[in-house]
Amino acid sequence: EYYHGIDGSNALTKKVKQIQIPETVTEIETCCFGGFDNVSSITLPSKLKELEYNVFFGCNNLESVVLPEALEELTIWGFGVFERCDKLNKIEISEKNTKYTAQNGCIMSKDKKTLYFVYSNKKTFKIPSTIPIPALRIGTTA
Repeated sequence: EYYHGIDGSNALTKKVKQIQIPETVTEIETCCFGGFDNVSSITLPSKLKELEYNVFFGCNNLESVVLPEALEELTIWGFGVFERCDKLNKIEISEKNTKYTAQNGCIMSKDKKTLYFVYSNKKTFKIPSTIPIPALRIGTTA
């Protein structure tokens, strides 16, 4: 229950090392795999269209994920899909995906103008130059 920092980890979830989701699945709901501490790899179905927030919350050993071509909705607001996945250092997205792309430690819109998520576990992250940064308005009053 992520609102209180509890990820669902227990004796049974600790036994799971890999998750392979059947090809018939098109959506994965909120917190579905929260607390699967020892999962290091996940195989997502090619027809998956939506990942809700906190799907992999607290998957502390998750290192890499490949997101499918069909993915249309990656709910990242609030607590993101990969919240507390501290070892996550590689996300790949099918080049055929029409909405998202991944590179240099982040997920962006296909046109590289919207930054959705930074997953780099580096100490610093450089925002890609394709992301427009709005001008700051300093000292203005209403």
